[in-house]
Amino acid sequence: MASFFVEIGIIITLAFLWAWLAGKVHQSALLGYILVGVFIGPFINITIPGTGYQYRGLVSNLEFIQDTSRLGLVFLLFFIGLGFKASALKATWKPAVLLATSDVLVNLYIGFFIGAIFGWPIQDTLFLAAIIGMSSVAVAAKSAEEEKRLARKEASYLFSTMIVEDFISIILLTLSSAFVLGNILSTEQLLTMGVGVVIIYAFFFIMALFVAPKAFHLFEKIEGNELFVLFSISVVFLSAAFADSMGIPPAIGAFLVGMVFAETSLKEKLEKQMASLKDFFVAIFFVSFGMLVDPSVLARVWPIVAVAVPMVLFNEVLILGSITYMVGFTRRASLNISSGFIGRGEDAVMFASVGSSLKNPATGMTVLAKAGDINPFTGAFCFIMSGLTPVFMRYSSAIADGLARVLPRFIKFGGAIIARNIKVFVLSTGFHPTIKDRHLIVLILAFGICVCITLMTGGFYHLVAAAVAFALLAGCWVGISKFMRHHTTSLDLQDLEILRPNHDAIDTYMTVVIGSFLTMILLPAALWNFSWQLGMLLNLVLLTGIIGSMKWIHTTLRVRPLPIIEEHDLGHRQAPAPGPGGHFGPRKPRAKVRQPVRLPKQKQVYKPVPKHLLMPGKPLAKKRQ
Repeated sequence: MASFFVEIGIIITLAFLWAWLAGKVHQSALLGYILVGVFIGPFINITIPGTGYQYRGLVSNLEFIQDTSRLGLVFLLFFIGLGFKASALKATWKPAVLLATSDVLVNLYIGFFIGAIFGWPIQDTLFLAAIIGMSSVAVAAKSAEEEKRLARKEASYLFSTMIVEDFISIILLTLSSAFVLGNILSTEQLLTMGVGVVIIYAFFFIMALFVAPKAFHLFEKIEGNELFVLFSISVVFLSAAFADSMGIPPAIGAFLVGMVFAETSLKEKLEKQMASLKDFFVAIFFVSFGMLVDPSVLARVWPIVAVAVPMVLFNEVLILGSITYMVGFTRRASLNISSGFIGRGEDAVMFASVGSSLKNPATGMTVLAKAGDINPFTGAFCFIMSGLTPVFMRYSSAIADGLARVLPRFIKFGGAIIARNIKVFVLSTGFHPTIKDRHLIVLILAFGICVCITLMTGGFYHLVAAAVAFALLAGCWVGISKFMRHHTTSLDLQDLEILRPNHDAIDTYMTVVIGSFLTMILLPAALWNFSWQLGMLLNLVLLTGIIGSMKWIHTTLRVRPLPIIEEHDLGHRQAPAPGPGGHFGPRKPRAKVRQPVRLPKQKQVYKPVPKHLLMPGKPLAKKRQ
């Protein structure tokens, strides 16, 4: 029992010291918590030269470390869910959903590509891609505060997008766990798990829509802060236990109940009364995660980190920045938003913690073959990416201006055409979709679901899902063409200096660009089980086609300058010699400007007002008397 209190005391004391030091040097405390955990964990082994003393960490109970990590993760996700308020996304939900989905998809693609290069199994690659793909709202908020970016208009879009990305991460965590365990569970167990997923999401969905708005005001009558905190903690534990009984990670239940509380009037009271608990459990989780990192494995995962860092930077700065610009933001605002997504923190650590702890119910062994490499990779990757976040946010405007000078003119023009088209539907509040437009949205959503099924299945089911996805893709191409033909006629393109307007060319260009992007999403999922190299090659071909379409639309809409005919072409020898005053004759003398005459100021004379004018007159009633 004494060792338990000693280990808890060491964790809290060192977490306090690092948080105090991080505040002094204006750095994020999350990364320091991980370093503290590595230093006191059971996997560290340092020999002091000359003394023979070996330092083997201060906390050695591995079971205790895993339990505290799970406990911290449950409360961390509860507070993340408490910050997810769907009603706060009313003004920004369209760009937030589009940017969050694009960022997650591209990063997942990068993660699968890296896993394929290093020969990771598909189950391990799925968690590796999720770790690489999930940004950190805590790191972004800290960096934006340090760089004084919180007051800018694009900051609301940045954090709205990250809230949506957090929700996507929970859904992805559920699907990843089901996919990994589905390969080792029996058909009956897998069916039970699927029913559990449906029940848990349906239960909290009903709670958020119907029960919480009507019944949760009764809990406001709880007197005393102690009773309210005890009630809140009991709800968190019961929700986690409910999710665990359904075969889902307990942290997901905590997130969902936090999301239910976020839509009630109890949110502010919860945040106020449980603020200290939030800081405590966040510190506990990150320090415990650091203690699970084996420093001896870092040498093995450094090649993966060296490949992942530049690829993620390229995606977040250039690809996501381009998508943000095409949505309708200015180039500087686009880079300000995209640079905030560089940081990695709580979501990545969450996936690493869950993935490395997944075990076979029958044998008790870890499911992932690379479970020992996931935690060290996550620690090193999060440390580097979160350290680069404030640097890129500080110089985001300079990067945007530099890209504007370097990019060819036809690429900037093609991007501006895309931005003008998409901005009307994403950033404008006056767009009201028709019935056919809604059919297209449903078709694209069905296509996305089929892509996910195609990626997570194999054999005959993979072929069926891929065939359905390609059929839906063809329908999307036709629907996008009709949609653009209907909406581009009212597009305002006057300031782009288009000399040869052609709405049919714009319709074709937008259909090719959007359809090609959708095709680039499907090809890797369909060809992953056969040849990921072929999928990469086809995507490069499609990307080249998109760039070629930008060149085509630039040539089609903009009239090139007229060529100079022979009679106007004066060579160097034919040019007339300049006269004594140059080519334009002698310089004429300037006419003198006549200055206006200013009269001298006259002395003002003040005369007293006569007293009879200052005295008030007698009332009319007295005169009548």
